[in-house]
Amino acid sequence: MSCNWIFLASDLLTCHVTGYLLASDLLTCHVTGYLLASDLLTCHVTGYFLASDLLTCHVTGYLLASDLLTCHVTGYLLASDLLTCHVTGYVLAPDLLTCHVTGYVYNV
Repeated sequence: MSCNWIFLASDLLTCHVTGYLLASDLLTCHVTGYLLASDLLTCHVTGYFLASDLLTCHVTGYLLASDLLTCHVTGYLLASDLLTCHVTGYVLAPDLLTCHVTGYVYNV
């Protein structure tokens, strides 16, 4: 099983503590192309993702804006928020469970 690393463990620890991801935490995502750099601009300024930040991702199919509504409210993503992503195959719901336990997310 080969894995493409999306979030580094330290990035998710920051998210766990602060309740959001900093733009600098998404450098790996920038390289892998799962999130576009333009999507991170508002995140860099506000410290978290607004649903509107994911419009481009909505178009590319990686994350739907509706998946981030709960994130906006609670400060983190629940596995149930990734059900649509589970269907598209980009982020699996079990990967988020692993994230919750181990502190990182991977995509098989």
